[in-house]
Amino acid sequence: MANDVPGVQAQAAPRWLKFRRILLWVMLAFFLALMTLSVRGAFVGSERAGVLFNSALLVIFWVLFLGLFVVGLVVFRGLVRKPGLLMIHLGCVCVLLGAMWSSEKGHFLQKKLLGIDKIPQGYLAIQEGTLNNHVEAEGTGEPLGDLPFYIYLDDFWMEYYWRPGTLHVRDGQGQSWEIPAEVGRTLELPEPMRRLRVLRTLTNLKVTDRVTDRPWDNVNPALDIEIEWADGTRKRTYVLPTDMPHPTNIEDFEFGYVPNENIMPKDYFSDLVVLDYRNNTQFSKVIEVNKPLHYKGYHFYQSSYGSEIRQTTHGSQRVWYTVLNVVSDSGLQMVFAGYILLCAGVFWHCWLRHIPAYFVKRNAKPLIQAD
Repeated sequence: MANDVPGVQAQAAPRWLKFRRILLWVMLAFFLALMTLSVRGAFVGSERAGVLFNSALLVIFWVLFLGLFVVGLVVFRGLVRKPGLLMIHLGCVCVLLGAMWSSEKGHFLQKKLLGIDKIPQGYLAIQEGTLNNHVEAEGTGEPLGDLPFYIYLDDFWMEYYWRPGTLHVRDGQGQSWEIPAEVGRTLELPEPMRRLRVLRTLTNLKVTDRVTDRPWDNVNPALDIEIEWADGTRKRTYVLPTDMPHPTNIEDFEFGYVPNENIMPKDYFSDLVVLDYRNNTQFSKVIEVNKPLHYKGYHFYQSSYGSEIRQTTHGSQRVWYTVLNVVSDSGLQMVFAGYILLCAGVFWHCWLRHIPAYFVKRNAKPLIQAD
């Protein structure tokens, strides 16, 4: 047979090595192209990057890239004997497959081949006290479809980076004091008073049938303080900002609050209720930034918020709404599995594979030399 001829084997071996070398250079070129596309996508914005990476030309690129990894598993058979390199290789294949399956073209194939109709990505805006399942495109508001269940917004609130201001006190003789408006701070006062203590700092004081602090509405800062007299009597009151028309006066003392004006939002929360009438399912979850809700193949991320003035029978009322980023989880598990394989392969190839060899070498018995 031809394979038994030494000359034929000598010619075939260099050709095989040349093919493997060309395959490595092509893989390197694809990696450089991927790096260039990733850098470009970072500067053109998420919307244009999404169009770029889902274009027909890039679909061909992803298919060829995946094919190169598969060919590499066949050509470089030594990978099977090297677990670390094999896991790295398979990890790249899983990441590419998962990313392709989660793309718009991947969702199109899911619908055509498997009958799975899912929305790849969109946005869901819900007002407090209402429910919605209509997913729209960002910016344009183009309808993308309806979810097979509803999301109800029970409540929305915010937390602020709140730095204390200053509490000012002045008596009838013109003597004045000031302390930082921090909870627990105290101020010694002359008779007939004895001491003042700051109990709470409120970002938005609302006095109806009860006192509440709703920082997500219009900001109306105030201090909750307790005053103690020399005879032991105590009184609790609220101190409003000094620019308010009605200052806080108690006997001959005047109290004023100068809040810190640099109030920045720290985090915002949405208390969501999932209403799945088809499966008779209902449950609630509070989400915030980087802590999404996951249900029936979708992740719901806290994306934005806003408010509107609504006219009611009791006058105008500010109504808040939340904006959720709706993302399909198709292919996500495969991507995670790929990253786990990549990390495990790198650790094994760079560090862990040397540990068994070290113990084998240390426990090896030396050969007995004959005299």
